[in-house]
Amino acid sequence: MNFSSSLGNLVAFTATANLSGLSNATSNVTLRCGWPKEDRRSEVPHIEYVDMVTYPILLALSTIGNALNVFVLRRERPQSSKNVYLITMACSDICYMWAQFCPYTKDRIPDPSDWIVDSLSAANGVILFLQETAAFVSDWTIVAFSIDRLLAICSPLHHKMICSISRSTTIAMGIITVAVLLASCRLVDYYWWYANDPGFGPVPVRPIELKHLRTMYNGSLFVLPALTFLAILTINSVLMHIINRKRKSRLLKLRITLSSTPDARGALTTSNTTRKVAAAASEHNASIMLATCVLLYLITQTPSAVFMVLQTLDSTCIRRHSRHEESVTEPIKLFCLNLNFSLNFVLYCAVNPAFRTALRKHLRRACGGQRSRITASIRTLRTSLRSKTSVRSASPNRVSLLVGHDPNVIAVCPRAVSESMM
Repeated sequence: MNFSSSLGNLVAFTATANLSGLSNATSNVTLRCGWPKEDRRSEVPHIEYVDMVTYPILLALSTIGNALNVFVLRRERPQSSKNVYLITMACSDICYMWAQFCPYTKDRIPDPSDWIVDSLSAANGVILFLQETAAFVSDWTIVAFSIDRLLAICSPLHHKMICSISRSTTIAMGIITVAVLLASCRLVDYYWWYANDPGFGPVPVRPIELKHLRTMYNGSLFVLPALTFLAILTINSVLMHIINRKRKSRLLKLRITLSSTPDARGALTTSNTTRKVAAAASEHNASIMLATCVLLYLITQTPSAVFMVLQTLDSTCIRRHSRHEESVTEPIKLFCLNLNFSLNFVLYCAVNPAFRTALRKHLRRACGGQRSRITASIRTLRTSLRSKTSVRSASPNRVSLLVGHDPNVIAVCPRAVSESMM
């Protein structure tokens, strides 16, 4: 789960709890922690243009790139669990980026009409639901993919028996189902508030059951991202350690074999060795794809983790997270989160030669197939036109040949014969 959606709800929740019990505030003192009131001029307004400028670019990059990811991964043979997890991530990334489109458009309109504001307020619950669901699915899929690679490296035979395409699909569908059920708490809470809030006067009081549900959900938005971050970091650290250890062991065995047997170099070129090399290359490509996803996740989620720590310290009155800091860190955090859902395709092409080769091959085949169909249609049209032209040009010759062999035709139709001879 990313940290963006959790922070807004957690901050609102903690701020409400902290502000509810304080009443004696003056214009020079804040409502909590005894900190002086901040001046709004301490904000940095121009940094908000980071999100305004970069979001359309990253939206286009995410849409095109993840569509090409699905295009290549669906056509790869043989299919494996890697394809299932990467396709799931690509679809969730597209959903996450497009869920921001309506709020982004509304914020860019200088003076939105009441209809736009009301429509966005009505759809905001669904937008938050889709965004949080997509974030859950994307992050938990990385965890599942990491566990899959750990099993493949540590116990290849066991991995082949239990990690089939159908089982990976079942795991992906289970992740989506759990994410939908968890994020549905957002729908229940938001639309209860939307239906009972008149838009003026005091805020409606939620029922006690809904308060407990909202408290549990806000707590999960704080705990689950931290656990997901630690799980991805721990599993992949162990995985990298095992890969490095096996690589060193393999190189040592190869050196011993080459030094002890003079003919070992020629024996390495057998068909059995070739199959092993191909299987190792496939596993290596899967590990490269996983490493790309993990590094992108860890790098882009680190600013959100720092932001969450600052918000927690501020809510507990340990350290103040000033308005100036928030105006700087919030756009940077959103930009990094959007990078996490947009750059997979670029990084796949950059670090994986096999992916680039497959992309060129499938694009050439798709474009070549369309071109061949157009060429065949043009060729058929030309053949049809030529046949009609040849039939028309051959008709006078048939009459002249008929005249040459049958003189009685002249007596029957002298006008036609004379015209054909001209």
